[in-house]
Amino acid sequence: MSWLRLITLMLALAYSWTSRSQPLLAVSEEWAGYTENNGSGVYWHTLDAVLQKMGLSAKKRTVPWARAEREVRAGQADIIVGAYYEKSDELFFPQWHLSVEENIVAVTSHTTPRNWRTRNRDLTFSWIRGYGFEQHSENTVRFLEVNSVLQGLRLVNAGRVTALLDYASTLNKHEASIKQVFPNFSQRFILEEFRKGRRIYIGFSARKIDQAFVLAFDEMMSKAVQDGTIRKIYARWHKDYAHFGESRFGPPK
Repeated sequence: MSWLRLITLMLALAYSWTSRSQPLLAVSEEWAGYTENNGSGVYWHTLDAVLQKMGLSAKKRTVPWARAEREVRAGQADIIVGAYYEKSDELFFPQWHLSVEENIVAVTSHTTPRNWRTRNRDLTFSWIRGYGFEQHSENTVRFLEVNSVLQGLRLVNAGRVTALLDYASTLNKHEASIKQVFPNFSQRFILEEFRKGRRIYIGFSARKIDQAFVLAFDEMMSKAVQDGTIRKIYARWHKDYAHFGESRFGPPK
């Protein structure tokens, strides 16, 4: 074992000894199979597995994404689960990425010109408030955040935005309510892949967590991978283990 790893482990143990009686607060939006409201799911269980190796535990809470981001940046929460990597003074990120998000789909109207992708300066996209898609959009694109899928679909249907960007799983989750408002959904809208999913991470509040802790977390994540713990979590939830991996750089594999 290298001296760096030995020091990292010592820091992890020291942190564990001083914080064992105080669970860390982890926040995320509710995503079926990943961050369930009852504290189950691939992401929650992965977080639990790594923290347990550090002698720690987490209290988990699901809230709207925008609120989750505000809380972790303000130091009201320790951990946010499911964030994009960013260079920030408010957040620390481990080397290990948690997963690769679903591909993002664009929902357009049947009346939208099919060459809409080439009309960069005339595009307006909507997405659920707090998703943060604007971080990865071109400067020439306008965006309008909405509070719900139905609100976004109404804007598309009225021609006020070019497309609603979301995950297919979110649309499926709200299928019943969508069909109540748009019973002829397939005749009104077209779904197509907008872009491949990006790598997502567990982020740590810089107000509550220091970089030594993040190094220790990475070390324990490596151990959880080596002993098969993470693979078993993915298998239990029938998720593709190929979406989990190391390094925040490069395109998803």
